[in-house]
Amino acid sequence: MDQQHVITVAGKVADESVYCKPDLKGEMHQHFYVDLDEVLEGDSGLVDNTMIFVAARFGDSDGFLEPVPCLAPGKPIIIRGKFIPSWAAYKTEDNPGYPVLHFTHHPLGYIIYDGVKYE
Repeated sequence: MDQQHVITVAGKVADESVYCKPDLKGEMHQHFYVDLDEVLEGDSGLVDNTMIFVAARFGDSDGFLEPVPCLAPGKPIIIRGKFIPSWAAYKTEDNPGYPVLHFTHHPLGYIIYDGVKYE
């Protein structure tokens, strides 16, 4: 897996908008927004917006076993994954044009939420 543009961020779950649905290839993803507090690791110069769209894969051997449960607005979250700046991100029904953090699963990334590390 390409390590270019891999960052670790700390922030807060931004709102109650959490969507779980298949992508174009049929792989399940949990989509949600994070209000960025800081870049903990990686090139902070990549980050061009404080609101980030997260696409976390689940339900198969490449992603998490299941979606991250009980995401609630204002709760802290740490995420490591591959960052796509807003100018390079695809606008979708769920993402109006925010930068994207994806590959948040093993072997590249993870999510730490509510004291649990999801890989």
